Amino acid sequence: MKLNKALLFALFLLAITSLTACSGPKRAGCVTNCGGGTTVVSLTLRSDAPPSSPSIISFRVIISGITLNTAAGTSVSLNPNPLPVIELTRLQSDSAFLGTFPTVAVGTYVSATVSFTTPIITFLNNTNATVSGCLVNQICTVTLTGAGNPTITTAVFPLTLVANSPIGLSLDFHMSNALSIVAGALTANFSPTPPAPSVLSVIALPTPNSTLAANQLDLIEDFVGVVSSIVGQTITVQSATRGTLTATATANTRYDAGPDIANPICVTLNFSCVQLNRVVSIDAVLNKDGTLSIQQFEPLANVVQDVAEGTVVSINQLNPAQFTIVLSEKTQAAQASLIAGLNVGDPLQVSIVSPKPFQVDTKGLLVSPATLSLFVGGTTTAPLRLGQTVAVRVTSFISATPLLIASATTDIVILRWSRFTATASAAFTPTTFNVKNLPGYFFRTLPQQVQTFAGTPGADGVTNYDGMLDPTGLMDSSPVAVRALFIENSADTAQPAFFGAKVRKP
Repeated sequence: MKLNKALLFALFLLAITSLTACSGPKRAGCVTNCGGGTTVVSLTLRSDAPPSSPSIISFRVIISGITLNTAAGTSVSLNPNPLPVIELTRLQSDSAFLGTFPTVAVGTYVSATVSFTTPIITFLNNTNATVSGCLVNQICTVTLTGAGNPTITTAVFPLTLVANSPIGLSLDFHMSNALSIVAGALTANFSPTPPAPSVLSVIALPTPNSTLAANQLDLIEDFVGVVSSIVGQTITVQSATRGTLTATATANTRYDAGPDIANPICVTLNFSCVQLNRVVSIDAVLNKDGTLSIQQFEPLANVVQDVAEGTVVSINQLNPAQFTIVLSEKTQAAQASLIAGLNVGDPLQVSIVSPKPFQVDTKGLLVSPATLSLFVGGTTTAPLRLGQTVAVRVTSFISATPLLIASATTDIVILRWSRFTATASAAFTPTTFNVKNLPGYFFRTLPQQVQTFAGTPGADGVTNYDGMLDPTGLMDSSPVAVRALFIENSADTAQPAFFGAKVRKP
């Protein structure tokens, strides 16, 4: 049977339409889609250890763009919205959520390019010479220019995306490869010329030997912010620095009472503890389909208020009410915030005025009451140690000047999570290991013991692992990243002094 002219013309038009509609890397001439559909890509970010000298306390960047590139020169943008402030030293143990992109064109991509804004570094100059105008043993902040935007071509690339087959990727930022001292100045280069080691690589999620369940890609832990939306069992938390996170409570979600044991915020330990305009910390599981499920929910305060969180870098030996932190996180009052101009990486001198008893945010870890008593109930700097991370409620504030750092008063101090990479040191048991070579700002030269907490992965009070299943998976002298409570006795001899909520094998 012969086809008539009208039918032939219709088939010709259909063929032309199919060719012009294709727009992806699947075959020559396509840019995206190519008739092959789309898939879901989820992105997180992590980091490796910074250089040991100078000792990096804060490494702040903003990712302004991410593209997946084809061999033909076309690209697909995967841009976080809003753009979060990334504090890279936090990501030695943790992961930052960059976004889920539900309609990425299928095909083969040969590289990824990541665009960064100008990095800002706060460091302790523990070298033997002045660095970028910073004297030895001083803490300074520098803004670095000309860092570059790295393109990644190794590891998962070439990357072939298949329709309706979601994947997860984690960008891994190698801080020690990004920084160097050149002619007495701290310098950043995010795109070093080979064979110099790369600054950025990509890891396929989930990483092997983690405490994730099937169809889970990564953990987004200790996301602090204000509950801005509740729709059914799904909540959105707005951070003052890190953008937003939307996650859904499940039957497996755990609820914590809050850091003040004597005055719990969440009494019912169920979803009724989720209320608008509460300051909270959530741990969320990134699922394979790109959604986020709440693993743990903890209210930190009933009302939105000015809270500054940071690493303790100085304790005034002459004034038991004064210490200094480098900011890593903040929550701002809803109206007339005192600390709106305070940025991640800024030093802040804190004076304790009319103090209420200090608290420890254990988030369910079963730290012994005897150990907790070394910090809980304090009212002076006596329980504080260099390298601890604390949150302080700001009751008054004076902005920085060219000669003086910013200063604030507080009436409450809460111990929170120190994050660092150190060197694993034998012996290893299922619940303990030693570390040495802590970052210089801890000013600790002796090995320190880390206690972990065994149990069902994801259960309350159980240590999360990444790249290992328990401390016996570590090797002597290998790097290990830790997020832990740091609690010390008056003689600085406590063993353990670190209580691990997260341990990652880089």
